[in-house]
Amino acid sequence: MDTGEELKLAPIDETDVEREHQLMAETHRLTQDILKEREILDGPAPLAGAVYQMGDRELTQNIIMYLRQMVYGELDEADRTAALIAPFSKRAVEIIDRIALSEIPDPKLADIPPQVLAGTIRTLREIIGGPK
Repeated sequence: MDTGEELKLAPIDETDVEREHQLMAETHRLTQDILKEREILDGPAPLAGAVYQMGDRELTQNIIMYLRQMVYGELDEADRTAALIAPFSKRAVEIIDRIALSEIPDPKLADIPPQVLAGTIRTLREIIGGPK
């Protein structure tokens, strides 16, 4: 039904655009920090039978990175990140539950609509085999 009226678009909110840029820059910085941390931790070849232990901070950063990668359609990267998380499924589920049940979202996830965030959290829980 064409009424002949011109569609009025709301002006772009520059604060939202700036916030998005800041969040993306923070995501990039966190990714770089994780990569640097891994380089330091990887160091020389591990001894036979040695098991890598990911700290809660790094695990949380990987979970947040996975959720953002899924939201932005970076599926290959998200698969790789999920593979890093999976060996630590018990602790990861505890962190995921904290994120999911928090009334105030983590600032790095605040721009993701709650329904989308809930869906990506469910997907990650299924991948890592945590309790449903």
